[in-house]
Amino acid sequence: DLLEPDDERAITERSIGILTDLTGFRPTGYRAPGAEVSPSTIAILAEHGISYDSSFMDDVFPYFHPPSGGVGAAPAGEVLELPIHWTLDDWSYSMVSPYAFPAGHANPIRSSREIVRIWTDELEAITEMGGLFALVQHPQVSGRPGRLQTVEGIIAAAQDLDGVWIANGAEIDAWWRSSGAEAPSGPERLAR
Repeated sequence: DLLEPDDERAITERSIGILTDLTGFRPTGYRAPGAEVSPSTIAILAEHGISYDSSFMDDVFPYFHPPSGGVGAAPAGEVLELPIHWTLDDWSYSMVSPYAFPAGHANPIRSSREIVRIWTDELEAITEMGGLFALVQHPQVSGRPGRLQTVEGIIAAAQDLDGVWIANGAEIDAWWRSSGAEAPSGPERLAR
């Protein structure tokens, strides 16, 4: 988020090339490290054909980032946002930093059962609204043997809940674009 646009563009191009070479697939989505984006990030993603981002923490419904900076329906080239939130980030419950603010002890490590309960409560509330539950998982956090229980637990909770579609970012992006869906307006949100 602190790079000059030309530096960010060069890293984006190099990263797309590396990921394509390693996997045989060109990436279509992006999540900024630490969810920190620059004022140029979305435009750079659009320039490079990245169709969705999942870095912003400002909604529970997908929405489009037009290159002009407004929000609305999607002409070609606009980046779809699949919003995230710290509440659904494994790091928030499983990692403690001595540099955390206000103090390192303010974010204690939670048990897997507690995390699954918190995530299930969020899943149920977001499902009731018709929104997007976008979980953020770090391999060095949820990839730990005891933490795999959180992944298994939230998947089981999602499978047991009516009205939940378990999908990856590319599938959500394709559906949102093909369906013509839009995030509900303020009055529509209140009705949910």
